[in-house]
Amino acid sequence: MKKYLGSFLFLLFVCWCYFASVQASSLKDVSLEYCDTTNSTLNYIINPEVQTGICYILKNVSNEPVIMKINFIDGTFTNDKRQNKACLDESTKENFGQYVTQYSDIVTLTGGESKIENAKLLYPKWMDGQYHGCITYSVVDMPVGETWVSSNFTILMRKAKFIDVLVGHPEDLIWSVWLKDFSTPWSKNLSPNSKIRIYQDPGDNKYVIEITVQNIWWVEENIVITGVVSNFLTYKNTFVETRRLLKWQEFIITKKLDEIPNFNLHVDIQLSYTPVIPGITDIAPKTTSFHESASIFIINIITIATVIWILLVVLIIVLLIRSTRRKRKQESQVIPWWAPIVPTPITPLQS
Repeated sequence: MKKYLGSFLFLLFVCWCYFASVQASSLKDVSLEYCDTTNSTLNYIINPEVQTGICYILKNVSNEPVIMKINFIDGTFTNDKRQNKACLDESTKENFGQYVTQYSDIVTLTGGESKIENAKLLYPKWMDGQYHGCITYSVVDMPVGETWVSSNFTILMRKAKFIDVLVGHPEDLIWSVWLKDFSTPWSKNLSPNSKIRIYQDPGDNKYVIEITVQNIWWVEENIVITGVVSNFLTYKNTFVETRRLLKWQEFIITKKLDEIPNFNLHVDIQLSYTPVIPGITDIAPKTTSFHESASIFIINIITIATVIWILLVVLIIVLLIRSTRRKRKQESQVIPWWAPIVPTPITPLQS
């Protein structure tokens, strides 16, 4: 039984590889370009309830006919430091895809043929904000005479172009970024400032600084967070984080200290944010900054040793000062050998 199961899985893998290679080979022969730009991203500034056309050109450079699947879906950014443009799943149409209509999702091209296709983009009222989308295309291998059923087809390989949409006038848009509170009991926050969380990792007893940045408005933001951790005994640790936040997105920044600071811990957080408005050159977005800080008193073996050391130093200094003063006083009372002897006057007795 295991032998037949292994053979079946191997055959299934070979079929998948073959189908994928056919798809890849077919995708090399087709392309999608925008009518108005040669860039891979199309930028729109539109108003709600105003319909806009999306024009694109499909090309087949092979000698064989192909069937292309076209889809408009939501876009995003990769969740890493590069944050490159990316496309979500083919069924995700919450913020962009559902507002694109009147287009052919299946287009047949003969050998060497090019076709101009169009779609309509319309956002309803109260949808002011910034949105990212994708137009994806793939090659479908469908026997002649069969009826297309999109729900029964799984796309193995696809290509995409990006679409950035700003709904509403950019000067009327509102943007803001804030630090979320850690005021819930489970957060175990040692900091008196609820926007800066300070706690000890029970695994290694090192202190951890944590903040949560959230974009609470309709446009995405470039943010820069600068943190300075210090105490009065010359300990200092600085970290910088940069991030691009989509609308309503949040990001947790965690910094674990390599060393345990002595006595006290002071944290300064400086946050600056600038709205990102693609495709607009006549408006210079304003950068906004704000500052948060927190301090805690640390009680541990290092703290106790530090306090004892400080007290000993202070005690030694006090003893040295007292010893120096006593010595100077004694020296001032000694009469030098060369000083003249002045006789003490005798007062006569009265009868």
